[in-house]
Amino acid sequence: MTMIRLGFVSNSSSSSFVIPKKNLTKEELEHYQECMWDTRSNESTHETEQYIYGRVSRENELNTMFKKHMNEDGVDYDES
Repeated sequence: MTMIRLGFVSNSSSSSFVIPKKNLTKEELEHYQECMWDTRSNESTHETEQYIYGRVSRENELNTMFKKHMNEDGVDYDES
């Protein structure tokens, strides 16, 4: 298993994350993909076949969705 490690930002208004797609429900994954069509939601996110990673502002609805997975296996989440 390949793990992606992203350097976390120190900006207090952002959260950085690495989350395996397998941790997301089908609805959460669809919601993420819908948000990526809205350029205002795509702050700095990337995805591979197995992971979604990047940085979003704390006000971004994706932050709320990803935050609830923060203690799950394979998730790296930081609110600096």
